[in-house]
Amino acid sequence: RVPNLGIITSYNDMLSAHQPFETFPALIKDAAREAGGIAQVAGGVPAMCDGVTQGQPGMELSLFSRDVIA
Repeated sequence: RVPNLGIITSYNDMLSAHQPFETFPALIKDAAREAGGIAQVAGGVPAMCDGVTQGQPGMELSLFSRDVIA
């Protein structure tokens, strides 16, 4: 049996703060492959930025969304 991993990421290229996380899914996939498994990536977590929403009507949703995701 081959382990099959799901990698869920909030990375997107809309927010500069996410840039450091861009390569993580590929690193995890490579590590899974080296260990004899496979991995697939899904971008399933919304990524709201406080800096973008600050002062806007939806800024209250930023903290709320973190609670829902957690």
